[in-house]
Amino acid sequence: MHHLIGVTSSVVAVAAAIGMTISFWPGPIGHDYHVTLEEAASWRFEGHQPPSAAIATWLLTFGSANPTAIFVLKVATYFGALIIFVTSRSVPPLIKVLATVIIFSPTFFYLAPILRNNTLQLVFLGMAFAIGLSGTTTWHTSLASACLITAVMFSPAPHLGHLAIIVLYMLWRFPHWRLPRLAVGSVLAAAALWVPTIAIKLAVTNVDRSSTLYVSALTGIGGLYRSGEKTCLGTSILRDGAASPEEVYREHYEHPKIYMPLVTEEKGFKLPKDVPPEVRAEVISCWLSTIRAKPLDFVKERVRLAVLGVRTSALEPPFVWLHRNGAFELNPDFRNSANDPSLNAFARGTAIYGQLGNTLKLGNIITYLAIFLTTAVIVVVASRRRRLFVLVGAGAIFGFMMPQLLFAQETMFRYYVETAYVASWLSLVNIWILVVGDERLEPVPNGNP
Repeated sequence: MHHLIGVTSSVVAVAAAIGMTISFWPGPIGHDYHVTLEEAASWRFEGHQPPSAAIATWLLTFGSANPTAIFVLKVATYFGALIIFVTSRSVPPLIKVLATVIIFSPTFFYLAPILRNNTLQLVFLGMAFAIGLSGTTTWHTSLASACLITAVMFSPAPHLGHLAIIVLYMLWRFPHWRLPRLAVGSVLAAAALWVPTIAIKLAVTNVDRSSTLYVSALTGIGGLYRSGEKTCLGTSILRDGAASPEEVYREHYEHPKIYMPLVTEEKGFKLPKDVPPEVRAEVISCWLSTIRAKPLDFVKERVRLAVLGVRTSALEPPFVWLHRNGAFELNPDFRNSANDPSLNAFARGTAIYGQLGNTLKLGNIITYLAIFLTTAVIVVVASRRRRLFVLVGAGAIFGFMMPQLLFAQETMFRYYVETAYVASWLSLVNIWILVVGDERLEPVPNGNP
């Protein structure tokens, strides 16, 4: 059974990887990743995307910053994680089947070829899970750690979710360690996780990351604004023709859709790149002061954003940016472009498959939270020894949701996709715990039975 499942899943994964690579060639560039590619090629960091993502792209492409190279690597990593996992004899057959279901889940499958920092974080998180769960040798631990560090580099910064994954691995790898020893090991591992981030901040100085928070601030202030009130925003952020920030919010803003007054409205707000850093800092300061003045309203607004977010299931277009003649340009027409994926059968089928996922509510974060919660409750009832594991797993999911909950700019599912993917893997681990009961959970060394 081990061999049959492993071979079948691996063959299907290889076929899917080849089909995806050919049909989406030379690589679909999603929202904002062109900025990361430009920074990786020039080593000039503007701050709109994390500099660590550009450096990771540069390292993974051996200095070329070629979108096609990172595209091929991304697809190979996504499906390679499944192959590594299902060919390990230490993984129970049922768990191998469930891992195959995760990788071929319509929404994740649809996002697999799209180049974005968050989906690159996703594929390296998947590889870290696959390697870390399939063996206990030094090589397994080292490679899983390297994949987790790479995932963190594509994230704006290490956060609670990444730290919780480290603790989960320590609980899984060393289930008989007592809490003091486990705590020391987790702290040392977490410190190692922060080394690349600290090194990059020391090497890449004077990078202003306020452009992203500028958009979050305008979104948040709009959510707290009430008609007739006066905001603390100045007029220097307004486009020509706009009378006041209050008018923009009153006439052109429907919370949390900041895209309209920020991008399409002539009488709206200026884009981050058109606003000096000191003015962006004033907008962020205005948001923070508004939060302090209306703490309860802020909580209500964030809850409202969360509710909208868990109801959202829209898929993003694959080719937002095109790489032509060594430069990046915005795709003028997603339907008629020469690089439009709807012009070939496999890519068109991938889009239809992704829409099927939406129909099945797989493009909705609440589905993944519900699955994790269900499996977690069963584990808590069935195994007292694994309650800490489940609690930390819930902390990991919350940690991945926290940045979006605090700094949300939109409610699209693409902002929750890493959370959904992590929740899927942790649900799989919960079922694994139920399969093996209270026996030693760590895989057999070297993958031998």
